[in-house]
Parts: sequence; C-alpha cells; structure tokens
Amino acid sequence: MQHFEDAESLPNLIKHMYVVETFDKARTQQMSELLVQPQNLNIYLRSKTFEATPELCPIEDPWYFTKYGKE
Repeated sequence: MQHFEDAESLPNLIKHMYVVETFDKARTQQMSELLVQPQNLNIYLRSKTFEATPELCPIEDPWYFTKYGKE
C-alpha cells in the first residue's frame, strides 16, 4: 500500500485505486474471458407491459413489493 504524505502526492490518491500503470496481458485475457461467459451475466428488463401478464412475474419482493420472475 502506498502512503500519500505530502501535498504533491495527494492528487494521486484517487488515481491510485483505479489506474493500472503497467499492462498485464495474462490478467487482461483472464478478465475478458470472465466477461464473455454466459453464467456470469445478469439481464434486467423493465417494462410496464409486464403488469398485464402476471404469470411472467409471479414472485413479489417482501420489502419493496416489486414483482419479478426468474428463469
């Protein structure tokens, strides 16, 4: 972990967590393979037309009372 002690290094505080300074081909390949696997994908579809077809959304969330379905 880096330490940011002086005023000149303070702007790097936010950048430090999100910027990769070196290219790692193996890590990039690993991350891209995770993104294209269907089991790692969630699709959320929202429409008022689902209200007319309650059989598509039979489950109701107990906290928000939102109706939804799973496949």
